[in-house]
Amino acid sequence: SLRLAAAESATLLGGHELENAARQLIDRAEGRSDPVALTDRLIAVRLLSGPKSGHSELLLAMADSSDNTIAALAWRRLFDVDPALIESRFERGLKHPDPRVRVLASKVIEAFPTDDRVRSLGATLDDSHPSVREAARATLLSAAVQSRFADVAHEVVTEALQSSSWRGLEQAALYAGSVPYRPVAGRLVELIRHDRPEVAVASALALRQLAVPETLPQIYDYASELSPLVIDGRVPRHCEGVLAYLFEACGVMQYQPADVLLQSWLPKVEPMFGYEYARSAAIDALGRLHENSDDEQLARQFLGRLTDPGTMPPESNSARLTAAIAIGRLNCKAVINDLRAVPSLASDVDLAVNWALHRLAGDALMAPQPQIEPGIDWFLMPVKR
Repeated sequence: SLRLAAAESATLLGGHELENAARQLIDRAEGRSDPVALTDRLIAVRLLSGPKSGHSELLLAMADSSDNTIAALAWRRLFDVDPALIESRFERGLKHPDPRVRVLASKVIEAFPTDDRVRSLGATLDDSHPSVREAARATLLSAAVQSRFADVAHEVVTEALQSSSWRGLEQAALYAGSVPYRPVAGRLVELIRHDRPEVAVASALALRQLAVPETLPQIYDYASELSPLVIDGRVPRHCEGVLAYLFEACGVMQYQPADVLLQSWLPKVEPMFGYEYARSAAIDALGRLHENSDDEQLARQFLGRLTDPGTMPPESNSARLTAAIAIGRLNCKAVINDLRAVPSLASDVDLAVNWALHRLAGDALMAPQPQIEPGIDWFLMPVKR
């Protein structure tokens, strides 16, 4: 590790000496597979990876190394120098045993897209490694914003949504919600009932992002099915995420038939209380359904959630935050003084209360305070004198 750290520092200096040293290390490791030879190769790649170095010839040779770590480091450096250096290798890269190389191969396609290359990402959506799947989706999203490749990207995702693989289904659903690509909304309604949590949650999120009104009856029906199962304790835990997004969808599209269902999640009672995110989403949706209604009764129910941090168990922070925002949406001025009396807890709830008062009474908006993160020492640090 000391030799590797020294190599990292040396790369900042640059110069032909580094290339010469790298060549010597490569020659010394030729034909060997012992730990010392592996370290020599690692150091050689590091020496060729500095901001002032090119050395593409050596790096291209190392990109074909049978050692996955060496190959991945070489691919990374080549990509950083110029993605065109490895453009011709993208097909091999997509099939490489190291996921870091497969990720970079997807990024090469993003840099140099063609119809066939974009289509080749369909199989990569089902890759065994999550980083590779996410990189493939990111490349498809990049293609989707280019009119020339949008139809091809949509075609790839539409096909993936018909597959039986949960990995591909998850990535395709996330793509559809991000674009947004509304023609697949009907398929997403089916997938919210999928056995795999990844697929069900991603599909519910996509439906919330797409906000296709025609899907609301099915969204509401499934949320109505899941809610009693929560009460009976017979619902899989991942369904909280599904419910949260379905509740949000009802709120965003202001689906009034969901009002009674959403209000059943407002009181702080078990077992709903334990489903923090679904309950917070229900509170937010209620605020959207009753926006500008001046409903004082509902506003005071929200106020009860906002001002209930001290009981046991205390109200969740997310429920308090969404309750404050919901009060602002209702535009009920009868609770302005009650809002001013809410004690500060130096949290994001304070900002939500301030936003509500801004909307109801014209108070100036507070600037968020910066978050301070503790410093972390690196492997090599300057000597403190």
